[in-house]
Formats: sequence, structure tokens, C-alpha cells
Amino acid sequence: MFRTGSNIYKGKTDDGKDDIPKVDSVIKLHIFPELGNIELRKFNTVLISDFAQAKLQHGRKDKIREGLSPNTVCDILTILKGILDYAYSEKFIENPVRINPA
Repeated sequence: MFRTGSNIYKGKTDDGKDDIPKVDSVIKLHIFPELGNIELRKFNTVLISDFAQAKLQHGRKDKIREGLSPNTVCDILTILKGILDYAYSEKFIENPVRINPA
């Protein structure tokens, strides 16, 4: 399952410092609720694109407005990309999933 691979992944900032609190928050609030129970082998670009669009349209948890900002969705996709790249490098999945957060 996706949760297994993401539990091992750790985020780093550009200066090499741990960014674990932010990564944990993004995973718990935005990634796990929608993608946490999906098998890793079922991830593909369509699934990721649909996930990103849903976040842009109605991804906010505080309901101040409906969707998340494009920058926030980019941050979420960057973390998701790191998790899936790690899963590929550790052979949890056979084919890399292409994610272009920018």
C-alpha cells in the first residue's frame, strides 16, 4: 500500500535540513485521506492529475475558500513525487510515475 512507502520517506529542505513536520502534515492532511489506501502499482499520471485537480478545486480543510493555491498543490505534488521516487528506487513499484509539480 501507498502508506507503507510514505512512512519511510523523509523530506529535506534545499539546505539539507529535515522538513519532517511539513511533510508529515501534508501527508496526513492531503495525501493519505485520498490516496493512502491505493496500491502503489495502481498509481499513474491520470490518478495524480485527477488528485491535483481535486485539490485545486476543493482541497482546503478549513473551508475559507474551496480550493488550494497552485503553489500549495505544487508542494503536495513535490512530496508525493518524492514518495513515489523512493518507492521506485526501493523496487516497491516497477515503473516510475512521472510527476511534474511545476
